[in-house]
Amino acid sequence: MDSLEFKHKYTSGVLSFAPNEKITPKQENAIIERFEQMAFAGLYADQYNILWVRYTHAGHHELHFVTPRVELSTGNSLNIKPPGERTQQHFDDFRSEINARYGLSDPDDPDRMRNIAIPDHELKITAESLRRSLSASDNPRTAIRNTHSKSH
Repeated sequence: MDSLEFKHKYTSGVLSFAPNEKITPKQENAIIERFEQMAFAGLYADQYNILWVRYTHAGHHELHFVTPRVELSTGNSLNIKPPGERTQQHFDDFRSEINARYGLSDPDDPDRMRNIAIPDHELKITAESLRRSLSASDNPRTAIRNTHSKSH
């Protein structure tokens, strides 16, 4: 990838599964194969390269991937996930297909939604408080208020 002269040299991502889901090696191989069929549609295996890494350290199964953004037989740029709603829908459809086929959790299921949404900036401030070994609160707003008052 480092040798590519393109501005964007690679695409990376992760297929992440819910903590209670057990993915067998057979399922994992089938999911990877289906992902590659979808992402590299119309290409043969010798026209692209992709590296898969399995992680389970976070308490759930994750499949991370990285692929150089090049079509190997021509050297032309290859972007498996160009920007836009249609591309996102394509990947969302893949996710829905895999979840339905293997009975996996659907991240869009209303039963899995959180009751509250905390703005990203509040979560970042809370995380910084924890990094500084300041007391963290179950309520990020309280942690932010406490952090702010200690700095003044």
